[in-house]
Amino acid sequence: MSRLSAAIAVIGSIPLAGMVWLAAAEPEESPARANTPAFQAEIDRLSSPNRAERIAAENALLERGPGLLDLLPNPADIDEPAARSAIGRIRKQLEKQRIEEAIVPTRVTIEGEGTFGELLVRLGQLVPYRLVPRGNEQLVEIQARDEPFWSVLDKLCSQAGIMPDRVERLTRSIEFRDWTADDDALSIAYAGPFRLVAEPVVTRPIAGNEERQLARTVVRLLSEPKLRPLFVSFTPSDFTLTPREGASLQAFTPDAKYEIPVPDPGAQVELPLDFVAAAGTLDEPLTLRGKATVTAAAGETWFSYDLVRGGDREQSRGSLAIRFQNPSVNPDGTAEIELTVVHDEGGPAFESHRTWLIHNAAYVNVADDGTSRTIQLGHKGTFETIAQADGGVVLRYRFSVPPDASSVVFNYLGPTQIVTVPLDVEIEGLTLAK
Repeated sequence: MSRLSAAIAVIGSIPLAGMVWLAAAEPEESPARANTPAFQAEIDRLSSPNRAERIAAENALLERGPGLLDLLPNPADIDEPAARSAIGRIRKQLEKQRIEEAIVPTRVTIEGEGTFGELLVRLGQLVPYRLVPRGNEQLVEIQARDEPFWSVLDKLCSQAGIMPDRVERLTRSIEFRDWTADDDALSIAYAGPFRLVAEPVVTRPIAGNEERQLARTVVRLLSEPKLRPLFVSFTPSDFTLTPREGASLQAFTPDAKYEIPVPDPGAQVELPLDFVAAAGTLDEPLTLRGKATVTAAAGETWFSYDLVRGGDREQSRGSLAIRFQNPSVNPDGTAEIELTVVHDEGGPAFESHRTWLIHNAAYVNVADDGTSRTIQLGHKGTFETIAQADGGVVLRYRFSVPPDASSVVFNYLGPTQIVTVPLDVEIEGLTLAK
């Protein structure tokens, strides 16, 4: 029995769950990815009776890097023992490499001067991200050698009066906004692949305690596009706020534990932090220190199925396997499809995936009368979790399409690797809110 069949056997006995709204954005291009003949040849060579040829094929696949993880077959689906073992070793090494790359910042070397738009284009050629100029012709210059990506981008933006605002995960692009007067009071720092922005500290009295006051700052976190944050976990007691003079302030709720979900994975995540201070004026500047963890999808891939023309019902990428079932395009202009999502590990690993389902991405390509268009599933579509168990979940999507469509391709973005990234926070120069 395959892992999909085993999961379905368990999931099938679990009752219906509630309806959840789906949020999604349109991707830049079709997510379909075909295995090249060269890739398939290397996979076939893993079964060669010649040991040297098997080793050469394994090394060739490893050289392709972590991006290969989304194309590798699952070892459990390989019958030949030597190939099954090799695929397992390759996946283990590439998963380790992907994690190592995910938790460190992308580093950049760039020098020169020109307009903001020109240097933004140059920077975009050095990183696997899409940086779209805003038509800003402000002259800027940059001297950066092996510096974190966010630091380099901020150096350019600050000269042009521009602020990084959000990340569009599907296209790996970064969106900007104009700098405002309020931005002058923000404190910016970097931790691994994350950009951290701390707001000025706001103080207010604590009811019933004239000797103490509450001091609050909010930290906004934005990740490099290579990660899709799912949630941020932290304990307030792990943070301190230290004024220019005097002892560090301690957390207002030291025993609390927070897990902040990220319903919009492209937006900045806000972490509110409250501290207790003696009544009176705090000495600025202040320094915020602490630690947290970010659970994120480090690898993602698309799974696609045409409700009209059919296709491969069972698909496997990385640690995920998908089965499409019960597709229908109805005369009343509605369509629906069910998919079983199975995670290799089950247990806590799949719990993280299940959390991710709240803000997954999906869309539909529709072709009719010789034209094609994309339907974003969000305001026009819903999904419901109709069954779930350890390691698996069954989802049903419903959406509207033309009843005479010649092609209705449903596309689902699944996380093939989920990582926990440590976040070490040190932000200097915080001021008091005016």
